[in-house]
Amino acid sequence: MAAIWRELLPGAEIGREDSFFALGGTSLTLTRLHERLDTRYRGALKLVDLFRLTTVSAIATALADSGAVEPAASADLSFRL
Repeated sequence: MAAIWRELLPGAEIGREDSFFALGGTSLTLTRLHERLDTRYRGALKLVDLFRLTTVSAIATALADSGAVEPAASADLSFRL
């Protein structure tokens, strides 16, 4: 997850609780994030969800809650920074 953020937000120091928008993300960048997530976790999250799930940790938890990833894998998604 953090690797995707690094691609979309070059130069940003990304922590698991940092806000996507505070790090320089825009609605256009968020659309790109959604495209990448949707490719990997087909339909697990809607674009509108990402406007409220603005941290790596929140997205990882939502993916686990949706069943797209195992709960243990969601911890790995949010802690591998």
